[in-house]
Amino acid sequence: STQLMQLLRHVGDLERVVGRIAIQRAHVRDYVQLKRSLNALPEIKRLIEQCSVSLLATFVDMLGDFSALQEFLVHALYDGDERDWII
Repeated sequence: STQLMQLLRHVGDLERVVGRIAIQRAHVRDYVQLKRSLNALPEIKRLIEQCSVSLLATFVDMLGDFSALQEFLVHALYDGDERDWII
């Protein structure tokens, strides 16, 4: 669906972001991108569950629950338009 495609565009390159975090080379923008991606995940799951493709349903079942990490990032990061970032 168009909605799903739009959400996936905002997810970004999570493999790169998580890799940078894992090797402790991440910048604040990487954590903000991770937060934005995790914020979109529930809606992405919902839209995929509405599809009638069984492979996609299997994919959704394999996705973990990242709500605790997402909640932590929401409270730890401020990603407003100003340049003053807080982590």
